[in-house]
Amino acid sequence: MKAIKFLLILSLVIILQSCSQDKPETSQSATEIKYQILGLDNAISNIKYKDANSNLIEVTDYNQFNNGLDNKTISITTKPFNATMEVNVDNITTSTKVYNLFIYENNVVKAQSTFNIQPMSTSLKILSFVVN
Repeated sequence: MKAIKFLLILSLVIILQSCSQDKPETSQSATEIKYQILGLDNAISNIKYKDANSNLIEVTDYNQFNNGLDNKTISITTKPFNATMEVNVDNITTSTKVYNLFIYENNVVKAQSTFNIQPMSTSLKILSFVVN
């Protein structure tokens, strides 16, 4: 009886010891998030987007968005991540301005919106998508 009791306690110790060595999986593969504005021009007064650390970055000159390119790509490893882009336009022309906004996850469109700004008006568009 003492031998069985000893074996049960020994088994329990071995099981608990092996379970305590299990480590949760902490490394996640990187996910690419791309913000894109088709129609990028100088009527855009500012652009805000979330960077990889979830900070809202503000760009007040559209040429600074990505050296004048129509997109900005970041790499994230923490999820969930709220990919957000805000575009503010001051249309001082006599014609309607049209912009197409996109958020991609690993080159797949996950959010999109067409943004029409009437002549002689200011408008703000916010586009977001939660990456899980």
